[in-house]
Amino acid sequence: MTMIQKMLYAGAASVALFAVAPASAATTLNSTSTSFDGKTGFYGATINGVGEFVAPFVFNVGPLPGKAAISITSVSLNSAEAIDNLTVTLNNVSYPITSSVSLPNGFLYSFGGFSQAVNAGFQNLSVSGTTTALSSSFSGTIAFTAAVPEPASWALMIGGFGLVGGVMRRRAKVANVNYSFA
Repeated sequence: MTMIQKMLYAGAASVALFAVAPASAATTLNSTSTSFDGKTGFYGATINGVGEFVAPFVFNVGPLPGKAAISITSVSLNSAEAIDNLTVTLNNVSYPITSSVSLPNGFLYSFGGFSQAVNAGFQNLSVSGTTTALSSSFSGTIAFTAAVPEPASWALMIGGFGLVGGVMRRRAKVANVNYSFA
């Protein structure tokens, strides 16, 4: 084998090595679902295959900004078939889900939740993790509450309008000025 042939084989081998798909390519989202009516909803997915996955979801909140409360649940047959490194990301802010409970029947129950302020419009939610089972699933809920001022804030605002109105209505007193030319 000549030196040129060896270099060609080495180049072809390195291209083949980097062209191989990552392990996550074997993981596919079998089904994703989402339902959101502007106030509450749910999302979920079934993952087929072993490896890393990312499940994207989009939902639209009403015309007012507010707070979104997100929860997620994943149940596995045992800890060897669990979804590891489960992370929920809402509008580029990530929340790792670390709470889990082993149930007496061998099931592993992972759960978590968080609240985040959101602006009006479309929200991007994604769930990512690594699955070690051939088939895994997760589901979660979404609850949105619009930002409404508290009663004390309303009272201060109305009282402020009253004070401004009182100051504007108050008449200026006429001062009597006497001049002395002595």
